[in-house]
Amino acid sequence: MELEGKRCAIEPFSITQAQVKTSFDVRSLTDIFQGELSKRLSEKGLSIQESHPSVKQQEITVRGQFIQIDEGDRWLRWFSSFLAGKTIIEVEGKLFLGDIHVTDLYAKATQAWGVFLGGNSQRLLKICARIAAKKVSKQIIKALKRAIG
Repeated sequence: MELEGKRCAIEPFSITQAQVKTSFDVRSLTDIFQGELSKRLSEKGLSIQESHPSVKQQEITVRGQFIQIDEGDRWLRWFSSFLAGKTIIEVEGKLFLGDIHVTDLYAKATQAWGVFLGGNSQRLLKICARIAAKKVSKQIIKALKRAIG
């Protein structure tokens, strides 16, 4: 299957309906997720385009939203190690070829431990954002291989 040069629009994943439990602004996390997703798909040959209502529909479109962004509890991570206090990022989305829905997308990433005092929640969530983007990108590539080639 040849993905080289196919145009792909990745609409910014929404946080409007997400369950957000953090003490900081999550925009940096959503930016990391979007950037990692774009990077991984472009490495597979897709031409990532900015999604905008005035731009005509691309060959491939990815839409999604965050379901959960939770910084967990650092103290529980410290005292319970891998048992409690996990940071979580959960996303869901849809992949389209033109107007045709190809597949649903879903990823959940958790981190339960950090090196110092249970780990910095923001740093662990950044790792979760990258992991979730990696999982989603693998689902997209797999679905495109089935659908196109």
